[in-house]
Amino acid sequence: MSPVISFNLDQIMEPVGVGLRRAYVFLGLGLNAAIDPNHVNFHLPGKFTLSFIPEGQSSEEIKEFKEEFGRWIVANSLREVIESLAITLDRGHEICLAVANRKGIEASPLSAFLRKGVVGKLVAWSNELGIQTPLKDHFFSITTARNCFSHRRGVLGKEDCDAAGRFVLRYLRPEFLIKAPSGKETIVPPDFQEPILAKDGGVFQMRIVENEKEFTVGSLLVLSPLEVRDILWTVWNTGLALKSGIIEFCKKNGVMVTEG
Repeated sequence: MSPVISFNLDQIMEPVGVGLRRAYVFLGLGLNAAIDPNHVNFHLPGKFTLSFIPEGQSSEEIKEFKEEFGRWIVANSLREVIESLAITLDRGHEICLAVANRKGIEASPLSAFLRKGVVGKLVAWSNELGIQTPLKDHFFSITTARNCFSHRRGVLGKEDCDAAGRFVLRYLRPEFLIKAPSGKETIVPPDFQEPILAKDGGVFQMRIVENEKEFTVGSLLVLSPLEVRDILWTVWNTGLALKSGIIEFCKKNGVMVTEG
């Protein structure tokens, strides 16, 4: 009879889900404030004000404050989702380690796994347990972007780039299209405002596409709200891949998994 390991899959996946929801809400609140030209009050609330900024800032200085604030919001959202995914990986590793020990598979002890970064955790799962995460390279670039924002205020350094001085941010995005009976495809822009006329009719579809954005050393890492949204969507897809990977690893090693 196959051994039974009971675990709460929702509890394992909870951190990355909570992190994504928090990042999405905080990004919306923060970037909307950064973009809104009428939102210029940077003083803390209260009758007694202690200001570290001289009065009489010019409109250009205020604009620079808001741009820096937007990058700060993006940096913290990336930190939120990366650290949340790390917790999900840690919880998942406990289950996978129990299965590995039963089958005599060598895997990183939990204490060593906890000390790894997210990319290191994904590599360990791939090399030791055979759990392949197709978005591992994407996450390496997302982590690099987070480090650049956190340590260099979004200015790309040599440590962020390859030998040629390039940094390529990789992520997934949903692409919407209308496919006509003839096979012709009409791509629906992600930020469309006006109705799109499909003269020949067709089927509205969605597909996942790979996206790359290239930067050079010394340049500023600038991301649009849509690009940040797609990075969150990439993390969500990574979470789904990890969920499937845990279940498949258990099944492949003859362990009957009872979810819940």
